[in-house]
Amino acid sequence: MQDLNKLWKIFNKKYTDTGLIKGAFSAPGRVNLIGEHTDYNEGFVLPIAIGK
Repeated sequence: MQDLNKLWKIFNKKYTDTGLIKGAFSAPGRVNLIGEHTDYNEGFVLPIAIGK
């Protein structure tokens, strides 16, 4: 959590006067550990799920 707080301070310092809403967002998804763009060419792929 320390890294997130440090990142948030740097972000706020750089983008304070933009007038835009600021936030940190996440969404569930998947990551390919190996085999990016090979599954549809009959290659090997090893996907994992991330988050909920």
